[in-house]
Amino acid sequence: MAYVDWVYVLKAYRHRGIARKLFVEMEKDCVKNDINQYYLIRARNEDADRFYQSFENVERNEIPVLRRYLKD
Repeated sequence: MAYVDWVYVLKAYRHRGIARKLFVEMEKDCVKNDINQYYLIRARNEDADRFYQSFENVERNEIPVLRRYLKD
């Protein structure tokens, strides 16, 4: 399992796919190292929610944690 504490992109650079690209690369590294899931401590704001909703196959609930399984 991997744990991501925070992801922050400066406002001037948001909505350009930067954080998404970071996650794509992190997920590749997780798979390469046999890590089957990760947790992300989520922020609670409109921009952050928009970003989190772009993830597929994740668990989200009232606790500000996003959990994603990369493989079984």
